[in-house]
Amino acid sequence: MADASNSATLDRDEVARFAKDAARWWDANGPFKPLHRITRQRLTYICDQLCRRFGRDKTEARSLRGLSVLDIGCGGGLVAEPLARLGASVTGIDPGPENIEAAKALLQASITASDAIGLVMYARLARRRFAQFA
Repeated sequence: MADASNSATLDRDEVARFAKDAARWWDANGPFKPLHRITRQRLTYICDQLCRRFGRDKTEARSLRGLSVLDIGCGGGLVAEPLARLGASVTGIDPGPENIEAAKALLQASITASDAIGLVMYARLARRRFAQFA
């Protein structure tokens, strides 16, 4: 675990770069287009690994029901929300408050009465604490 006083594992310029465009996290043709392009592959890999590790059937609609997932560096929630739709309880943390606000706003806008998704919670983690996870 990194020393909390050592922020070398947290690139402040990178945090600022993501924060600058936080309102466009879910714009598939915006500044995060490269992430959108690989999201399906990322989710497939994560789900395959979780299902293998916890003996789940990856073909089930809610294959991650009952699992708790921590998404470190969640940004706008591109991974957290789909994992929740598979039934996981997801906590997304990010050092950028702008990213957390964008993720929360999208979550509020996307939830309808018919959604049967797992819990998603977003929280800003102070930069010095965030470095402990790196």
